[in-house]
Amino acid sequence: MFSQRSSRTLLTYRSQSLTLALFCLALAEGASAQQWQSFSSATSFAVSVAPTDLIPGDFNGDGITDLAVANAGANSVSILIGNEDAGDPGSGDGTFAAPVNYAVEDWPTTITKGDFNGDGVTDLAVSNADANTISVLLGNEDAGNPGFGDGTFATHAPFASGNLPQGIATGDFNGDGIADLVVANGTAHTISVLLGNEDVGNAGFGDGTFATPVAYGVGTSPIGVSTADFNGDGIADLVSANLNASTVSVLLGNEDVGNPGFGDGTFASQVTYAVGSGPRSVTTGDFNGDSIVDIAVTSSSVASVSVLLGNEDAGNPGFGDGTFAAHTTYTVGTDPTWIIAADFNGDGITDLATANFLSDNISVLVGNEDAGSPGLGDGTFASHVTYSSGSAPSSVTTGDFDGDGINDLAVVNQFGNQASVLLNLGFNDITAPTSAATGPTGTLSQASSIIPVAFTSSDNHLGATGVASVELFYQHDGGGFVSFGTFSSSPINFDTSGTGGDGAYDFYTVATDGASNAEIKTPAAETSVSFTNTTTGVADWSLLDQ
Repeated sequence: MFSQRSSRTLLTYRSQSLTLALFCLALAEGASAQQWQSFSSATSFAVSVAPTDLIPGDFNGDGITDLAVANAGANSVSILIGNEDAGDPGSGDGTFAAPVNYAVEDWPTTITKGDFNGDGVTDLAVSNADANTISVLLGNEDAGNPGFGDGTFATHAPFASGNLPQGIATGDFNGDGIADLVVANGTAHTISVLLGNEDVGNAGFGDGTFATPVAYGVGTSPIGVSTADFNGDGIADLVSANLNASTVSVLLGNEDVGNPGFGDGTFASQVTYAVGSGPRSVTTGDFNGDSIVDIAVTSSSVASVSVLLGNEDAGNPGFGDGTFAAHTTYTVGTDPTWIIAADFNGDGITDLATANFLSDNISVLVGNEDAGSPGLGDGTFASHVTYSSGSAPSSVTTGDFDGDGINDLAVVNQFGNQASVLLNLGFNDITAPTSAATGPTGTLSQASSIIPVAFTSSDNHLGATGVASVELFYQHDGGGFVSFGTFSSSPINFDTSGTGGDGAYDFYTVATDGASNAEIKTPAAETSVSFTNTTTGVADWSLLDQ
């Protein structure tokens, strides 16, 4: 059956709200700073046939991030346990052990995680597109370490969904503390909610099973689904990406009338918003720093991402009203099939990454800073930067795979039967270009108005593009520093005829390199001279002839 499927039918999509890992970009006083170095090249790890989605998690309780991969062509889930760094016990080294595979039902497409039975061990759920079911794999507890997983999973249990289930996400929709599931049903044009059942012998905890699905109408061919609180009422809401409608559907969670502030597990009718053509995957985050949840969705037919900023509730400042502004479009690679939101460059602003199926790469869009509110995003994104991933990437996720506290990327390559990891190279302490005025010093008397001021300079900045120019600043008789201009070579002929003539001069310089990185300095003398032009003291040379 795998050979009969086109590349398009292999694609699957999961979207969920990601916790943003903040690794602040420190700027030190003076010339020192830190610069983000981007991502490493991809390192690939074998999985099984036609992998379509992946998710990170700590499945064996060792504090190291592992991966779970849904393999559509093998009807299985692969578990890749993260290897420990031999030189840093308790941290991963960014590599993975050989996969261990677990059978599920026909054509698993998308994967999510949660603690479905309340034992503190991570469980998994996958949507099986051809079986119209969801498979739940409960994580096994470590017999010698209660409350932690041993990295293995029980045999899957199937639960009915809707027709052609694809995107899947986890949330608590009825406020009982038990994990629930939502799945997008591609040919039923619905999303189905499966509430987690309570353990009759352990009140307040799930038993790992789910109630009969309840379906809600959305747009045509929903593929991706995500959950977040869009209107600030503390109740989980839903959003679906509707492939053939070029819309997203937002369904607000209903409040439990007997338990204010908690959901009752049902949802209001959809409200739709136009996006770019062919939306497949949807994610959420706060892109403009207003604490209101925003939406980003891939538009696979037009190689773009649509961003919809959440509107503020006019009567409740700082909270969303559950509606969204018109979308703004950003170009990415060809056929973007998946999108995630996280902070990749450590500035505290949410960025985006997409898996681009037909261009074999990942696009990273860095969030722009609000010029009037440093440290917060303005809701826009810089032009995308691409990173090679492998053949036919269908999903991308983020996690800290090498234990350095920074978000890395992982992708599944559907035609390569691989998962690829791109480690975040993090930040490199750098020193901006430096310079210093070197002369003259002491007392200078000469029959010329020119003071030759020499300087030294060097470019210590990452990339070392070289010093492009040096700006000379002078101070005359303590009157405050003034720029004399920028220069590309030493010495500088400083002409006192236009700067005050005789007197005490102080000088300092500021260097700029070829990448426009400027030296940071507090105005202060680097060299000083007491200057006298010996020709300027005579008012009338004709008097000397008498």
